[in-house]
Amino acid sequence: MAHILAIDTAIAKNTNSLILMYKNIGDTGAKYLADILATNTKITSINLDGSCVGDEGVKYLADMLSKNTKITSINLEGNDIGDDGAKYLANMLVKNTTLTSLELSYNHIGETGAKYVIDMLAKNTTLTMLDLSFNSISNLEYIDTFIKRNKNYKGAKPSLREFKKRSIIPAELYRLMCKCVLSLC
Repeated sequence: MAHILAIDTAIAKNTNSLILMYKNIGDTGAKYLADILATNTKITSINLDGSCVGDEGVKYLADMLSKNTKITSINLEGNDIGDDGAKYLANMLVKNTTLTSLELSYNHIGETGAKYVIDMLAKNTTLTMLDLSFNSISNLEYIDTFIKRNKNYKGAKPSLREFKKRSIIPAELYRLMCKCVLSLC
C-alpha cells in the first residue's frame, strides 16, 4: 500500500514530471501507475530510478506507453529489468512515436535484450536518447550508430569503458549497491 500512496502523492503534485525515485513501487506499483497513466494528458516525464521495477512491471508500463501520446521521457535506471523487459520496451517503441528518451542503465539486460533493442532501432525514428550502460551488453557503440539517424539526436551515454576512464563508480560496486536496495523490494 505504501507504493500506492507514493504514486498518488506524486501525481497530486500536478506537474509535468512524475518523480518516484527509490519509492520501492515494484511490479505491483508499476501496474497501478500504468493504469493511472493510461488516460494521462499532463505528465510528460517519469522517473522510476531505483524503484524495484522488474520485467513484469515493465510489461505494464510498456503496454501503457504503446498507447500514450504525452510521455516523452522515462527513467528506469537501477531497477531489476532483464531481457524480457527489454523485449517489452522494444515492442512498445516500434509503435510509440512520442518517447524520445529512455534510461535503462544499471539493470540486468544482456545480449539477448540488446538484440531486441537493436531490432527496434531499425524501425523507431523518434528515440533520441537511450542509455544502456552498466548492463551486460558488450557493444553499446553499435546501438549508438542506429540512434544517430533519429531527428534531434542527443547521443547515447558513454560506454562502460568511458565511465571507467572517468573514475565513475565501477559497475561492480554499483551492482552491489543495487543488489542491497533490491533485496529490500
